[in-house]
Amino acid sequence: MIKFFKKIIIIIILLFIIVSIAYWQGVNKPVQKEENEIPFTVIKGESVSQIGESLQRANLIKSELYFKLYVWLNGYQTDLQAGEYLLSSALNIKEIVNAFITGQYLSRERTIKIIEGWNMDDINKYLLENNFISGDEFKQAANKEIGNWKLVIGNLDFLDDAPPLVRLEGYLFPDTYRVYKDASVEDIIKKMLINFDRKLTKKMREDIIEQEKTIYEIVIMASLLEKEVRGYQDMKVVSGIFWDRIKNGQPLESCASL
Repeated sequence: MIKFFKKIIIIIILLFIIVSIAYWQGVNKPVQKEENEIPFTVIKGESVSQIGESLQRANLIKSELYFKLYVWLNGYQTDLQAGEYLLSSALNIKEIVNAFITGQYLSRERTIKIIEGWNMDDINKYLLENNFISGDEFKQAANKEIGNWKLVIGNLDFLDDAPPLVRLEGYLFPDTYRVYKDASVEDIIKKMLINFDRKLTKKMREDIIEQEKTIYEIVIMASLLEKEVRGYQDMKVVSGIFWDRIKNGQPLESCASL
């Protein structure tokens, strides 16, 4: 009987040692040695479990269990600061928790997500609700004539064929952006225009020229189609109808244009 209990005790000690080693490695070893910056947000009111799950999904830690254990064993549950961080993939759990406690690696940037189909009012409302602006600054800046923006930005030739008195709507590319927390509306707009320029590939520009159209005409048509129909195939059909009507001198008869 004594020998049996000794075996049980030895097994328990061995299990404890194995678990301890696994825990130590889980807490002290990073997911990878290469340093890649990964944006990560701790949302106000999130639980330790939710933060751990998000860290694992972002591939910043191997196991949310070790993260939760480390936080709970050290009593850090209420010390983790909400905010947007720029974390290195070479950080281990101890270093990540320390970053959340001290505010280290808090990002100087914030994320802006502009949705397809939004107009300037929608974008302005979004920026206002997320504390990027305090009023109608975005709308006022974006409503300046394109001629003014050509002077500010200079080398974005996709604006060259647009009449100087038109506004920027249609050129503000919907996408996810990283901007500095103190970015001005002009900085945000410039970023969106530069992104439009990059998305308009050389092949697309060649196709537009081959069709004897201008980038401005394509932007106007795309804006109409965005409001007129949903779905790529429907847009192709309606686009063909609209261009034929323009070619034949007929009215578009589009609800979107009204």
